[in-house]
Parts: sequence; structure tokens; C-alpha cells
Amino acid sequence: MKKTLIAIDGLDASGKRTQTNLLIDYLAKKGAGFRHLSFPTYDGDYSSLVNLYLSGAFGEDPETVNAYAASSFFAMDRYSSYMLDWRKDYDEGKIIIANRYTTA
Repeated sequence: MKKTLIAIDGLDASGKRTQTNLLIDYLAKKGAGFRHLSFPTYDGDYSSLVNLYLSGAFGEDPETVNAYAASSFFAMDRYSSYMLDWRKDYDEGKIIIANRYTTA
């Protein structure tokens, strides 16, 4: 079964949401099975480290948090949401559309 993940990444205010919505509208009109996601998830239990990091809980100065540690927070957010939320849809062949993904 073909598995597809489409990530719409870009700078702030570069049109990611617009392009994501256009793709969603197109797929809906075609009757394609899809799932829309946004990263980081912010509201899931698996994004707690991301939320702590972004709120400055680990320090207001970004230099105080090791870059590898910070990137692992975002990686765990993606992995956890996949395993606990959208894995079944992906395995069943639904197109996964991610508004931001690894460069979030």
C-alpha cells in the first residue's frame, strides 16, 4: 500500500497555511482520504517538552538549552503523535498533510 506524507514547511508568514488549505480543498474535492496535522502539536500530552521549551521554562536565553536537546523535544512530539494518533491513518493509506514538520 502506498503511504504518503506531505509536509508544507517554510518561514513564518510564507503561506504554509494557505498552501495547506488549498491542498486540503483539492483532495476533498477529489474524494481522497487524507488527514491534516500541524506541528508542533502544542495541545497533546506528547508536546509537553516543546511547550516547556517554547515558554522559556528551561531558560529565556536559547543558548542555555543544548540544540540537540531542543531538537529532541520536537522529534519526540512528532514520534509520539505518530504512534498514538495518526499511525493507523498512515498505515491505511490516507495521505498525511503536515502543516510544518521537521523544521517547525
